[in-house]
Amino acid sequence: MKTLHEHWVDLTFEDIRFYQLLLNTSRYVREADQNGSNLLYKLLVNSCTYSLKESILKHFDQLPVEEQGGLTYLWLLLNHIFRQTPGVTESLVKALALFGDKGPNSFGTKFTFK
Repeated sequence: MKTLHEHWVDLTFEDIRFYQLLLNTSRYVREADQNGSNLLYKLLVNSCTYSLKESILKHFDQLPVEEQGGLTYLWLLLNHIFRQTPGVTESLVKALALFGDKGPNSFGTKFTFK
């Protein structure tokens, strides 16, 4: 079974929706897991700015009720925040490589660590 934490890049939105569906509807899911999903949802919603919450809810509210919960909200939130084009990804990889080779001062700013 894939986990969101270990396999973020491998999981599709369909995987997340299916897992949330199981959490919400399966009689074999522990009540603690269902409560955890509900708590995650409330925590994430209450932690978002109004504009971020509105952006996420445009997609979240279109899901069937059985697929709504903490995991689907988290996936939509992370996808919204970290959505990247291949060009952005390539630039980030180059910047990280430069940082790895030359350190933080390679960006033209003097960093002082205390």
